[in-house]
Amino acid sequence: MASRLRRAHGADEGLSRQKARSRRVDGAMDEDLSTEQVSWIVERSPGTVRDVIREGEIEGIRIPAGFRIPKAEAIRLARDRIEAEAGRKLSDRQIERVIDTLIETNDQQRT
Repeated sequence: MASRLRRAHGADEGLSRQKARSRRVDGAMDEDLSTEQVSWIVERSPGTVRDVIREGEIEGIRIPAGFRIPKAEAIRLARDRIEAEAGRKLSDRQIERVIDTLIETNDQQRT
């Protein structure tokens, strides 16, 4: 990954939000993801994701329990990875489905 992870576009957007949203009941992608969930997307450790947020390369929202990453940022990170590795372009909706599946699979493996 270039400079560990590429710098977020508009890194100040969304940082003023005070609280992270909780998981939606319908099982669709959260509005904000945990560092663990984003680590699954970028194939790095949650600690590395936290470090990269602190460095400003990933947009993150600071909460008492750590960080939350906005959905738009998670989609950007997934898009960058998919385009770099597979050379394919996907719509936001397709990327959300990929992320939902990835999170569901990893959540099941944890339990």
